[in-house]
Amino acid sequence: MSPAPFSRIPPFGSSRIAAVALVAAAGLGLASLAPRVGAAPDQQRTLEDRPSITVIGEGEVRAEPDLAVVTVGATSIAPTSQAAMDEVSVRLADVIASAKALGVEDRDVQTTGLALQPIMRPQPRGDDSPPEIEAYRASNNVTLTVRDIGRASPVLDAATRSGANVVGGLRFGLSNVDELRLSALGTATSEAGRKARTIAAAAGLTITAVISISEDNIDVPRPVGGDSVRALALAAPPPPVETGELVVRARVRATYAI
Repeated sequence: MSPAPFSRIPPFGSSRIAAVALVAAAGLGLASLAPRVGAAPDQQRTLEDRPSITVIGEGEVRAEPDLAVVTVGATSIAPTSQAAMDEVSVRLADVIASAKALGVEDRDVQTTGLALQPIMRPQPRGDDSPPEIEAYRASNNVTLTVRDIGRASPVLDAATRSGANVVGGLRFGLSNVDELRLSALGTATSEAGRKARTIAAAAGLTITAVISISEDNIDVPRPVGGDSVRALALAAPPPPVETGELVVRARVRATYAI
């Protein structure tokens, strides 16, 4: 008698059942994960997507200047360009020598402008002849940094007495301006935080994180209550110099999450 027909079935039935069971299990796993993925959308939001407060913080630092910058020069008119330049060069050499005699160092002397221009002879109306050069005007300026601020007035006086016939001005500065700018930035940042906390508290909210802080602007040192000296009489005695205070201001823009 021949064997039963079931004995000829290929032996892959058990593998197929196992594969079906594995797929079903994976499906159950995905189904169990789906609620957790969509359950807490707030946890997936970045700081930039959360409600926020943006404020401007300002800070300033005041300090007495510890250096002065004097700008003086010489100008001359002569029949030839060489004569005009020679006259200016002699005057400026004497000016620089007088400044160095009062303690101004070589590194603090800088030429800031040298110019030579022809002066044309006036022509009568209707005169079509080619214009002619009547003379030449030469000029040169020098900037003197006086690190002993008490000598600013004597340096200016010595410069005018030594041949400077142009006074560009006198302004005051700070040798540690970078440190003061950093201090002003720190003050501005602290003020921004106080503003944000005040606004949040008034609205019944709480600051939870800092999203961004950026430097908005930094001012150069400026005199308090007025501008620096711009014009001084050349024939007068040494002018009194009141240094006053300089102020360095900074501003930041800050955004906080609530």
